[in-house]
This record gives sequence, C-alpha cells and structure tokens, in this order.
Amino acid sequence: MNYIDELLLVAKYGNDASVREAAGMKVIKEYTDEGNYNKLIRMSKDNELPKKVREAAGMKIIERYTAGDEYDRLIEMSKDNELPEKVREAAKNALQKIAEQLAKRYNLKPANPLQGDGLAVDPTREFLKGKEDKEKEPQKKPTLKNTK
Repeated sequence: MNYIDELLLVAKYGNDASVREAAGMKVIKEYTDEGNYNKLIRMSKDNELPKKVREAAGMKIIERYTAGDEYDRLIEMSKDNELPEKVREAAKNALQKIAEQLAKRYNLKPANPLQGDGLAVDPTREFLKGKEDKEKEPQKKPTLKNTK
C-alpha cells in the first residue's frame, strides 16, 4: 500500500471530517499531478468520500475535458446521476459556454421557428402585457349595487 492509497483510506474512513477532507484533497492533487483522471472519476462517484471531495474531483475532470475538447465526455458527465449535482451542473455550464463561443465565432443566431409561417412572437408578448396590466388594477369589492 502506497502513500496515496493510505490517504484515500483516511479520506473514506477517518474520524474527523476536516481530516477526511484534507486527505481527500491531497489525493486529488496527487492524481491530477499524475494525470490519473480515471481514478478521479471513481472518486467523484464514491459516496464514502466527503461531498466536498467528490465535487472537487469532478471539477478537476471537467477542467481536463474542457481543455482537451472532449465534449462527448462532458455530455456523459452532465447526465450521470452518480455524480454530485454540482458537478453535473458544471458540466452543463461548460457545454453551454462552448456552444455560445461557437455561435459567436461563426456568427450563428438562434432560429425562431415561428418566423417561417408568418407568426411573430411580439403579438403574444403584447397579449401577455395586457394581461399583466389588468392584474395590477385594483379589484372592485362587491357592493349591494354591483351584485344585482
């Protein structure tokens, strides 16, 4: 058993929460320095580790996949329910940022599916604006004259 394995055991089964987190963070640093991202993936899915450690491991993986243009793996991470919610959201945000950069680079604009058939979104918005104005008006309280 080597140093990293011992730290991982402390991170999983240590008595003090702060010691567990510190040991887990050291393991993440060692795995990152070695380039051992498969073990980081396993760490991020391991429920025996503290949540903070699992999230940190997942974030390191996202950094790696974003830098390496491994978008397919980011998509997989965004759907993987074994990962912490924060990691899945970070993967989705990374993909969104990449999509926005590509759209800006190639001057792409989002298509409005309603434009082709002559319908516009503006009338719908006007309708909603009118509805909101009516809701803001004070309601009349019923009186004996109004109820007849």
